[in-house]
Amino acid sequence: MDLDIINMKSNKCVILIPIYKEFINFDEYRSIQNTINLYNDKYDIFFMCNNKLNISFYKNIFNIDYKIFDYNLFHDAHSYSDLLINRFFYKQFLIYEFMLIAQHDAYIFNTYSLEYFMNKNYPYLGALFKLYDLENLLEIEFINDAFNNNYNVKDLKKIIFEKYNTNFNYCINCTLGMSGGLSLRKIDVIYHLLKQNLEWHWAEDLKICSMLDTHNLFDNILIKDIINFSMENEKYLDFYKEHNILPYSVHGIPYYFFMNMYDRILE
Repeated sequence: MDLDIINMKSNKCVILIPIYKEFINFDEYRSIQNTINLYNDKYDIFFMCNNKLNISFYKNIFNIDYKIFDYNLFHDAHSYSDLLINRFFYKQFLIYEFMLIAQHDAYIFNTYSLEYFMNKNYPYLGALFKLYDLENLLEIEFINDAFNNNYNVKDLKKIIFEKYNTNFNYCINCTLGMSGGLSLRKIDVIYHLLKQNLEWHWAEDLKICSMLDTHNLFDNILIKDIINFSMENEKYLDFYKEHNILPYSVHGIPYYFFMNMYDRILE
């Protein structure tokens, strides 16, 4: 019977929950349990940790499997970022089409289905945290324009270029940045772009975004889908409230805040 249940799970997506400490607080527990409740019947879910972490606490509470990496590959934020821009990491998951990374400071409201976003076939989605090198007020202006007119990233780049003559040379300060903390990734696309292990001294999500944007692989992504997928930064809250949007997920916001956000958006 257990084998039948396992075989029913889809290879469309694998869900990874990175853990790096022996104990979690109640908000983190709610985040993890919510993710498991939503997807454990559909997709494989794994805790992702290093081989020196004491995982007895997690084993006593959660009934999911583990992907265990060498301590040298994953023991702090820097090594985690290095791991996620390493082909070795993605190679282990090539039997799946997509990867959803759900850190335990994220929460999935599920206002849109995960399948909705996978069916878009985008190479990467996450909460918007950087719109090229624009100032905050200009970001909101362009986001609002793109959202209302259903622009994709290519349309938006064209408008920014025409207004500011930005050349999009994709330096560290000129890329469309989407957070990796709650992110949906097309595994084979990223695997094949990572032709060699990279030395990188910034967060992995910024490197992945820069790499994909440089190859114009963001061009067809609708700004509306980025907005609807996730929110990370409070500076966008008024925009979400104005448009009455409750996104699929939030990341990096404490539980009490994003439940308050839920009330404020829907009030």
